Amino acid sequence: MPPRRAPLAAALTVARPGARIELGPGDYGGIGIGFTKDAYWNARTSGGTRANPIIVDGKNRARIVGDSDAITVSQQLKNGFITFQNLEIRPGTRAGVLFSQGEGWVHEGYRFLDVSIVGEWDHATDTGPRASKWGVYGRGLKDF
Repeated sequence: MPPRRAPLAAALTVARPGARIELGPGDYGGIGIGFTKDAYWNARTSGGTRANPIIVDGKNRARIVGDSDAITVSQQLKNGFITFQNLEIRPGTRAGVLFSQGEGWVHEGYRFLDVSIVGEWDHATDTGPRASKWGVYGRGLKDF
């Protein structure tokens, strides 16, 4: 049986422009946003609007923890205007936040306010419990 939809992906999937998603304390698994696939970790959403962004608020000590990426944004389904605030993001083996690239893709209106990206790898000493590459990796960013 496939895993149930990840709680944050499920909330983003049903959120409408202007919605506020408040996360309780604890760890949330990595998510994708805007992929066409119906995967448990993917939020199939168009996001918010410039005037009414969707807000994901982790004011209660919430963390998004990735296996590969903590948050991966695709434009297979056009989306934008999502604000993440008061969160800690723990990268997986690749990135804390990765904005995927595609022909003509533009990632617009993504905001990260009072967000810490905390990796576990010390690149200066080449040591740590888990290697990661990037805090934020992005192409096609607009109004970031």
